[in-house]
Amino acid sequence: MSNPTGDSPYLPDVRGRPSSPVVETEAAAQTRDTGDDLVGLVLVHGIGEQRPGDTLAKFLAGMEESFPSVDIDLEAHRVGRATLRSRTRSVRVYEAHWAHLLSDGFVEDTFRRDALFEIGWFPLLNHRERVHLQGEYASALVGLWTAVLVPVGVALHLALLGVGTLVRLLDPRGYADRTRRLEAARSAGVQGGGAFSRMVAQSRHAAEIASEAPTRLDFVLDAVVSDVTNYVNSVAGAFPADAPTELREASRRIEDVFRATVAEAVSDGCSEVQVLAHSLGTVVAYRVLAEDGRSFVAPADVGDVSPPPVPITRLLTIGSPLEKIRFIWASILEREAPRAAVGSADGPWAIAAEDFEWHNFSSAFDLVAGRLRRFDLWGKVRNHRTPGLGGLATAHVAYETSPAFMNVLGRGLLGREVERKAGMGRRIGRTLLTIGENLTVPLVFLLVTLAGVAFAFLTGWLASWVVRFPLERLDMLDPTTGRTFSLGAAAFVTAVIALGALPAGRARALHLHAESFSGERQR
Repeated sequence: MSNPTGDSPYLPDVRGRPSSPVVETEAAAQTRDTGDDLVGLVLVHGIGEQRPGDTLAKFLAGMEESFPSVDIDLEAHRVGRATLRSRTRSVRVYEAHWAHLLSDGFVEDTFRRDALFEIGWFPLLNHRERVHLQGEYASALVGLWTAVLVPVGVALHLALLGVGTLVRLLDPRGYADRTRRLEAARSAGVQGGGAFSRMVAQSRHAAEIASEAPTRLDFVLDAVVSDVTNYVNSVAGAFPADAPTELREASRRIEDVFRATVAEAVSDGCSEVQVLAHSLGTVVAYRVLAEDGRSFVAPADVGDVSPPPVPITRLLTIGSPLEKIRFIWASILEREAPRAAVGSADGPWAIAAEDFEWHNFSSAFDLVAGRLRRFDLWGKVRNHRTPGLGGLATAHVAYETSPAFMNVLGRGLLGREVERKAGMGRRIGRTLLTIGENLTVPLVFLLVTLAGVAFAFLTGWLASWVVRFPLERLDMLDPTTGRTFSLGAAAFVTAVIALGALPAGRARALHLHAESFSGERQR
């Protein structure tokens, strides 16, 4: 296990259960007195700037819509906790909130655009360096995806260039900030040199301010999109030595939050634990379950633990990128763990039951998620399709609206299927939403990519006038030849901006993979 100890400030010590003072909470005592079997459900959210309680609120809204007869009690003094009560079962829901560990100032400027030119090479390097198990992926498949992912990185780079240009032009807050900084720079002035030198220096300074001032897009890229690479790099130790401690230790702390939440469910007296994880949260949950489970070589080892660990009966993953993570960053995922478990170095607090089930849900229009075909550590994963979630823009965040998902969730938690299904009008509305999104999203992506191409082309065109203008004024270049020259310069600059980073990206990918993702550090 990477850090399954009780020493982390994020991980309570539950060794010695039940004699530990944190073991029998008030909730556990109430459960014991009433004789109820309390089911614990641990929610693990994905990327983004979620506030404490947001994930729980979204889950409860889905439960209220699908199971109107279930009573929901929010615990006002404990954010991210709630109890569901039906005629047959009681479920205590716990939110494992970790977003604060990848937020605030230490993630500023962590989105690296050059990573777009690196990641596409990783599957090929995994295959070549045998980080992928022999026969896990066919060579032709790896080659095909490399031929797809590398150009996709170029397209994403151009799209970000285009949308970044549009945001800088249209974002009022960013415009106001740049204006304020420019005015301050003009007030300070540029000392020394002639008038022309001062003008050039001021223009250069203004250009630097315009290009460096953060926009709302930059905040989104740093605080949301970079969650994936920050977490992966933290797991693999791929940060430079001078990286903030918060980033280098982020994965350990995030995983300890999940451990602590499971420990809380155990301490509350839950007779079984189920886990529901979304998006990047599925990677967090899987890593803990697999790494902690690897410590228990055989089921017989669990017999020495007193009291016996609470059974983990089900793992439900929605919008999971696990298959893609294994393809790109294979070395960060465990392959050998006889049973899923959560615990400390002294033993498991919760361990997979003999009839443990893993249900994975994905939508055809969720580009993050997919079927899990190579995760049979604990038996075959039961993959489910969830139609009707929406299109390319919303499918990833709408699983709580899926009857297919809620039926499986309800059977395991409450012993029943969905009580109230969406009406015909709502189903038609979702179908229209899906069609609209699937037409709009590719069109918007194409337009912003073309905007990036246009920006690069215009940059080259304007740069050509540095040479063209004086030559035309001296009658050394005729206008027709000048236009041809400008077109050639614009095309050249466009190609350099679009493709110039590819060789350097491949070189960085080779170095980064050998240094941090070859599997040596994880063995």
